[in-house]
Amino acid sequence: IAVAVGLRGDKSTNNGDANKLYYYPKANLALNLHSFDFWTLGAVSQFKLRAAYGQSGRFSNFDDRFNAMVGTFIGNANGLFPSNLRGNKTVGPERQSELEFGTDLGFFRNRLTIDVTYYVKSIDDLLLRAQIPQSTGYVNQVLNAGALENRGIEIGIEATPVKGNFTWNTGINFWKNKSEVTRLDVPAFNIGGFAASLGQYRIQQGKSATQIVGTYEEGCTD
Repeated sequence: IAVAVGLRGDKSTNNGDANKLYYYPKANLALNLHSFDFWTLGAVSQFKLRAAYGQSGRFSNFDDRFNAMVGTFIGNANGLFPSNLRGNKTVGPERQSELEFGTDLGFFRNRLTIDVTYYVKSIDDLLLRAQIPQSTGYVNQVLNAGALENRGIEIGIEATPVKGNFTWNTGINFWKNKSEVTRLDVPAFNIGGFAASLGQYRIQQGKSATQIVGTYEEGCTD
């Protein structure tokens, strides 16, 4: 049995409050059933159960908290003008949390191994560059304005059919992930793609973070 726990504290000048500490816990547990005296399945050389939970943070960019100025040159004179991005003195980091369960199986002295992992990963206080009313004198502002969840499974299979002077290793991997924007504090928006008629990525509450939306001409069959 292996157990590990930890706690990390981060602060950054990229945050609105540069002196605030954000704490991120983590823990994991692994149980090797094949190491116990009661284990009698000789063909199964490894049977590990594992679980883990952890948090981490992602800071915004340094200039997201400031009303930055942009240099210019007009009429043989140097000058400054405000950028389109309005600073946010309360901006903070994203908080990413992940919980996963899995098992590692080995057969025939680990000539055949299988690992399976199921995970749930969420991101709170999602950093978004949102559009704001242009009456403010700006166009965009970075906000902690959403939450995102990913659920998925990963499966890996590796085999060594031949081992000796000539060794043959082979493997296959499978994974599937499903995402959902679970909270969005700003109106839904597009973030680029392949032009409106071909499809654009759209961030919308209740929908996948990878959805693509587009337009079409009604009645067109080509």
